[in-house]
Amino acid sequence: MIVAAIFYKGITLFIIWPKEDKEMRILILSMILSLTTYFVHGVLNNFLDTDKAAVPVWGICAIFIALEISLNNKKALL
Repeated sequence: MIVAAIFYKGITLFIIWPKEDKEMRILILSMILSLTTYFVHGVLNNFLDTDKAAVPVWGICAIFIALEISLNNKKALL
């Protein structure tokens, strides 16, 4: 469920991000793809058991949330 929620949040953030800001859209898409490779490898090697390997997952989740808050603040100012 956590993996599905992370991908849902990342994909919806990519969809709602303004199309004019191509650099940020590429960054969001690259984070989604990096999580995809991380979880595919995690199926084979259970990466989330070690603390050091779990840091990128939770870091990208925090970035998704920060970007969504930033986008909501920009929309509120308009």
